[in-house]
Amino acid sequence: MEYVEGKTLYDVMQPPPVGDGRTTFSEAEALDITIQIADALVHAHERGLIHRFEQWSALHEKQLRLWKAKAEAEAAAVTLSTEHNALDARIDAEKTSTPELARHAKHAVAAGHSTSSAAPSRTNRSREEAAALLARTKRIASDQKGLANFDKRIDAEKELANIYGQWIEVVAARQSAVTQPYTSPFCWRAS
Repeated sequence: MEYVEGKTLYDVMQPPPVGDGRTTFSEAEALDITIQIADALVHAHERGLIHRFEQWSALHEKQLRLWKAKAEAEAAAVTLSTEHNALDARIDAEKTSTPELARHAKHAVAAGHSTSSAAPSRTNRSREEAAALLARTKRIASDQKGLANFDKRIDAEKELANIYGQWIEVVAARQSAVTQPYTSPFCWRAS
């Protein structure tokens, strides 16, 4: 493809001082411009440029969708982490507020209190108090299972974002392969 010196139609239509500021053309000028554009399109089509541009454009759209999906997966992981941390704090507060479970709270474990030491025994607990303690313990156990579920979901979202990132790289490589035959003659090599 040869380089032809001169002004582009865009340049001609730009306001002065860049261009001529022309927005209207005579019938003969318009016909001449249209024929030049048609010749350029035929030239590009014969060399596969239009098909390659369509391929590149489709790959670019795919890459944009992958970027969006990756961002959504990363945002979901952040949201789930926030929910996980709130539930974890609620569980720890519940343990701390229950004398029989306080030794299992994070601050007690971090302070070196053994989780295997005997819990304070209250043999004179009423049936209602024992039932309430059992219900609270079951609720905490259920919430701890929820924490484990959050951990799995967070890991899954992070892995999904990672996979989307890998696909983005694959699509970018394909885009490069589509344009490579047309860009390599114009690349500068450092000597």
